[in-house]
Amino acid sequence: MINIILLIKQVYSIAKERDNNIKKFGKKRLSTSPEGYKAYKAYLDSPQYMKIETANQILRDYLESLERKEVGMLLTIMYLGKDRNYNEQASYTERLNSLYSSLHAGSNKEIEVNMLMEKADLSQYLKEGAKIIGIDV
Repeated sequence: MINIILLIKQVYSIAKERDNNIKKFGKKRLSTSPEGYKAYKAYLDSPQYMKIETANQILRDYLESLERKEVGMLLTIMYLGKDRNYNEQASYTERLNSLYSSLHAGSNKEIEVNMLMEKADLSQYLKEGAKIIGIDV
C-alpha cells in the first residue's frame, strides 16, 4: 500500500483535471427533439467530448491500478468530504476508520471505482474529505 497522503494527492490531481474538463466541455443541457438528438450525436464526436472521455479513462485506469483497500480508503475520504457526517470529537484516524467500516469499504473494488467515477465533483469531495482528516491537498 502506498502512502495515503501521496495517494490522495495523486488522485485529487487526476480527478481535478477530469472535473475541470467536465465543467468546461460537458454538455449543459439536452433536448429530446430530433434537432437536439442530432446536436447530441455531433457532440459525442467532438474534440470537447473526447477530452472528457480521455480524462475519465486516465482516472479510471489509475483507480483500477490501485489495491482494493486503497480504493476503499479513497471512497471513504470522498464520502467524508461529500456528506460531512462525522464525529467532530473523534481523532482523524477514528473518523476515517468509523466511516470505512460503516461503508464496508474495500470489499468490492469494481463497484467502488464506479462510485468514485460517477461523482462529477470528485476532486472537491476528496479535498474536503482530506481536510477533515488533517491532510492538505
